[in-house]
Amino acid sequence: MKPLEVRLIFNPRSGVGRSEARAMRLDQSLREHGIHSHVMPIESLGHPSNAKHMDHLPAIILGGDGTVRSVVEHLLNRQSQLDSTPPPMLIVPTGTANLVARHVGHRWSTDPTHGAAEIAQTIRTNLKRRLDVARVNGRVMLAMCGVGFDADVVHDLADRRRGAITKLSYIGPITRRLIRFTPPLIRVDGDGQRIFEGPATVIAANMPEYGAGFSIAPEARSNDRLLDLTILPMNSSWDAIGCAIRAARGKLKPPRAMLLRASHIRIEGNRIEGNRIEGNAKVQIDGEPLGDLPVEIHVDPKSIEFFARPERSTD
Repeated sequence: MKPLEVRLIFNPRSGVGRSEARAMRLDQSLREHGIHSHVMPIESLGHPSNAKHMDHLPAIILGGDGTVRSVVEHLLNRQSQLDSTPPPMLIVPTGTANLVARHVGHRWSTDPTHGAAEIAQTIRTNLKRRLDVARVNGRVMLAMCGVGFDADVVHDLADRRRGAITKLSYIGPITRRLIRFTPPLIRVDGDGQRIFEGPATVIAANMPEYGAGFSIAPEARSNDRLLDLTILPMNSSWDAIGCAIRAARGKLKPPRAMLLRASHIRIEGNRIEGNRIEGNAKVQIDGEPLGDLPVEIHVDPKSIEFFARPERSTD
């Protein structure tokens, strides 16, 4: 059987130094199944020596949502220069939430080497699943963009982060934000029309998966060229708790929430501390901090493809 060549991309800054060792173990296992990997850290993707002869190679991404988003952003930007389509990708999830991997059905063994046979079969079967990509102020977004309570939690965690993140890492930031949170004053435009103005948390979703383990936008589809916008009017942290409970129970519906779809969204708004405006509200994309408002969110003209497991239907 002729070996297939792929790029195996890892993030050396994640996993406290374990990511490279995982990548090398996976590379060895994949070779036993006829897959030849070019193992590379994410920083080397733009190196001239890697570009010309590897642009066409499929990418195996070892990491969490942040690593996946960074790789997709690089590949899209690179292929825009070449006016071509990005190669298909496959995720070996090693992050905390792994939203994109969950969405595309890439659930291999916790130890990536144990899933090598299934990974190799998936690549050789060559079934694809197409996903839309959104841009938030030019940056790639795959899962969702949040403004309000969840964005404050993400920024709090990033400011205090020391090493790898686990689900327990969110307890402190969530507690601190519940004590201090005041909903920002938000203005939302969708496809050129003013939709909402007032205190709220806003989620623009490309897929139904959400980091809290329940769905904010259960009807979202990642290949419909639209974003599902959820606006949660709220006046206090108690309202944020109520929204979370309703979302977990699948009851986040009008009139307590505004649900609509748009291909282009603009969000502006101020962060409130006490009775004072303390600057613009914070933003997160795919669970990572992205500065402050305002943001322009739109569906990118180019979509991307992930390998689909043989038992899954393609979109």
